[in-house]
Amino acid sequence: MPDALAQLDALDWLTLLWMTALGGIIGSFLNVVVHRLPRGESLSYPPSHCPACGHAIRWHDNVPVLGWLMLRGRCRDCRAPISSRYPLVEGLTAATFLLLALLEIVLRGINLPEPLVHTSREVVVSGGARMLYGTFLYHQLLLGTLLAAGLIQLDRLPREDTATPPSRVFWPVMIGGVMMPIIWPRMHPVHAWPGLAGMPLGLIDTAAGAAAGLALGWLAARLEIRGRRVGLTWALTAVGIVLGWQAIVVLTLSTGLWLLVRAGIQQFAKRAVRIPALLAVFTMTLAWICLWRQMADWLPLM
Repeated sequence: MPDALAQLDALDWLTLLWMTALGGIIGSFLNVVVHRLPRGESLSYPPSHCPACGHAIRWHDNVPVLGWLMLRGRCRDCRAPISSRYPLVEGLTAATFLLLALLEIVLRGINLPEPLVHTSREVVVSGGARMLYGTFLYHQLLLGTLLAAGLIQLDRLPREDTATPPSRVFWPVMIGGVMMPIIWPRMHPVHAWPGLAGMPLGLIDTAAGAAAGLALGWLAARLEIRGRRVGLTWALTAVGIVLGWQAIVVLTLSTGLWLLVRAGIQQFAKRAVRIPALLAVFTMTLAWICLWRQMADWLPLM
C-alpha cells in the first residue's frame, strides 16, 4: 500500500479530494434523512433550518463540517446549540468516501477478490472506468443506507418497541442492488454460479444474496429485542443483495456474535450498551469491503 500511494499522480489526488468533498455532502443529506424520515417529513422541503428558531441555514453555514466549526456549534440567529453529531456524520461519510475511492477507484479495486483492472492504469479502455466508479457507488449506497438506518435506530433506543428504522430507508439500496448487477454482473466479484455469464449471472447472484440475507437475517434477528428485529432483517438482506451470499454468511455470524456479547455485557455489567445492531452491521460491512481480497484468501467458501 505505501508503494502504491507513492505512485499516485495529480489526477489521483484530485479524485480523492473530490470524492471526500462529495462524501461530506452525502453525509449532510444523511443527517436530513435521519431527522426527517422517521417523522414522515419531506426530505427536500423546507430547506435546512434551525429546529429551535426555524431560520433557514445560510448556504455558507451549511458546508459539511466546516460550517459547524465556523459557527462553533451554535445557530447563527438564535445561538441554540447544534448537535455535534451533524459534523461527525458528515466527517465519517467523507472518510468512507475517501477510503473506498482510494481502494476501488484510484488503486483499481485492490480490495476486491478480482481486481476490475489489474495493472494497467488505462482504465478508460473497455469500460474499466465505468466499472470502477459503478462498484464504488454501489458499495457507498449500501454503506450510506446502513449508517442512516443505524442512526435512526440509535435515536429510538429508549423506546424498545419502536427501535427500528422505517422500511422505506432500505428501498433505494434494494432497488439499486437488484438492478446494477443485472446491468453489470461483475458488480459481484465472487459469483454464486461461476459457469454463467451476462444477465443470468447477475440475476442468480442477486437472488442468492437476497435469499441468504433474508434467511440468515431472520435467524440473527431472533437474538435481537422484538422491536428491532425487522430493521436487522432488512439490513442483512440488503447486505446479501449487494455483497453476495458468501459475504452475508460471515457478516451474519459476526452480527450474531456482537448481539451475544452485547447481551452478556448488559446482563452481567448491568449497563446498557448504546451501540445498536445496525451500526455494528455498518462497521462490519465497511471492514468486509475493505478486506474482501484477504477474506477471500482465508475462507474456503470464497
